[in-house]
Amino acid sequence: MDKNINTLTHIFPTWSMENPENLVDLLNSDYDSLDEAAKALRQQAVDLVHSYERKPILTPSTARELLENHHLPVKSNRWVTIALNQDKERFYVKSYSALRLVHYISNNFPSPEQLAKYAPLPENGSYLIIYGGSTSILEDESSYTAFKNLIQELPVGDLLIWDETETAAYFWSLTVGVGQFGTELVPFPNNKLVEKWRKFSA
Repeated sequence: MDKNINTLTHIFPTWSMENPENLVDLLNSDYDSLDEAAKALRQQAVDLVHSYERKPILTPSTARELLENHHLPVKSNRWVTIALNQDKERFYVKSYSALRLVHYISNNFPSPEQLAKYAPLPENGSYLIIYGGSTSILEDESSYTAFKNLIQELPVGDLLIWDETETAAYFWSLTVGVGQFGTELVPFPNNKLVEKWRKFSA
């Protein structure tokens, strides 16, 4: 297939040759360098991206979908704590000319003081916490103690574990107390350990 048929010039015959030829370049272009048609299309593209980013994370299945599509940050063997607003939408703040997701990445389970400083919650918000790695992290007593301390001071909607390999990924939710691999629901390897954590979960 001729790659030129997917250019904006081909799709829109009146598209100026001075404008970017694809949506990615259009989104990354200097706004003031665009003509009125390009600015209008860029705004629609931005609105589309933001509408997906604002998709509320009401259930673990929604979180899993966003993780699979790389719309939620996850780091290998690290904790990522994401601020959600009162509607369970990801919370963004303006940073220069762009929007920045309010989140905090840490090697150890985060403390209330760290989150208050680096990822403060909006009013009536809550945290979504994601660990990138094995469920064996639940065996770590320091993480468990830090989790207990955090949840007594700040609202946590769920704690997720995303264990990804080159060929597959296991997804676990502490709130529902079960994991998922493909379309199959799978129990946590250590149910007593999970219940120990869930005792303090929201």
